[in-house]
Amino acid sequence: MVADHGESGRVSGRSSVLRSLLSESSNPPPRTVLELGSGGGNNAFHLKAHFAITLVDLSPQMLAVSRAVNPECEHLQGDIRTLRLDRTFDAVFVHDAVCHMTTESDLRAVMETAFVHCRPGGIALFVPDELRETFVPSADHGGNDREDRSVRYVQWTTDPDPRDTAILVDFGILLRDELGMVRVVHERQTHGLFSRAVWLRLLRKAGFTASVVSDEPPHAVRCRRYWKAGWTFRDGWSWRSAPRGSSSHKSAEVLFRTLDPHPAAVVLTIGTENSLLLGNRGRIDIRVDIAGRATHSSSPDSGVNPILQVESVLRGLGKVAIDRTPHPLLGARNLVPYSLVCRPQAPHTITSAVPSNS
Repeated sequence: MVADHGESGRVSGRSSVLRSLLSESSNPPPRTVLELGSGGGNNAFHLKAHFAITLVDLSPQMLAVSRAVNPECEHLQGDIRTLRLDRTFDAVFVHDAVCHMTTESDLRAVMETAFVHCRPGGIALFVPDELRETFVPSADHGGNDREDRSVRYVQWTTDPDPRDTAILVDFGILLRDELGMVRVVHERQTHGLFSRAVWLRLLRKAGFTASVVSDEPPHAVRCRRYWKAGWTFRDGWSWRSAPRGSSSHKSAEVLFRTLDPHPAAVVLTIGTENSLLLGNRGRIDIRVDIAGRATHSSSPDSGVNPILQVESVLRGLGKVAIDRTPHPLLGARNLVPYSLVCRPQAPHTITSAVPSNS
């Protein structure tokens, strides 16, 4: 077999970029990936060593080609606008199949499919061939040879009407069989072309938080599915969010007030990117007031600055003897200062007190 190494090298290089975009999207990297519109499995061939990939395509012929080169991957037939598998993945990946969406409604339908199959906290990566802002008419060519047949193609991309959301892609294909006979095939496809703003607007409407991470080919739009207030899960589990900056106690009050029916318990995740951690294992809050005398900073000698005494208080906390024998589930006891407040809070004023909590 004689291959077109320029073409295969180009696919391999692009797949390396895609692998980096997926791997660097989260820590740890995604493990399970759903590819919507997987075609003949070219991307999966280069990515399957790094991810457990499920491949979806509308064409049974393309799935058959992909199964031959990616037998270890799961293959499913379906329309990526309406597919519903009733399961989620660490990442959802949509490459050039998205170019076949020529209307905003079709494009948003694919985004919604990606959203419902992306686990909370997971990411979706869309890699359209073109963006409106960077599109230029172009021509490309390539092909490859085998012992019994050969193919050459020319791809010509034009935009007859820049006012709409469609471009034309014409393929001229030369096919030579084992007898040396050559036939010519012409195929015309209509692809969608949308601006960066449209992409981001539709992704937000689908529920994602999105950003364009590459304006140069391969264009890439990466987005994340965050937990949302009001989601209900199996066995009565539900999620609500409290305002940023609220204390854990205030958060608990909000949760209990807004859930109907009232839950038997609430799990709070604070500053952990919504992962569950052991916290609030039982605590005692101790308030230490360091007294001083307020004065303007232009005359510090006329006051007493309590901030200067904070260091000695913190040093004293380190000397307090507590039993730090770790509990098998809850861990060790800790004595930790977590809040310092100066009063009065006024510019250019030496404070009169520093209440601290530990």
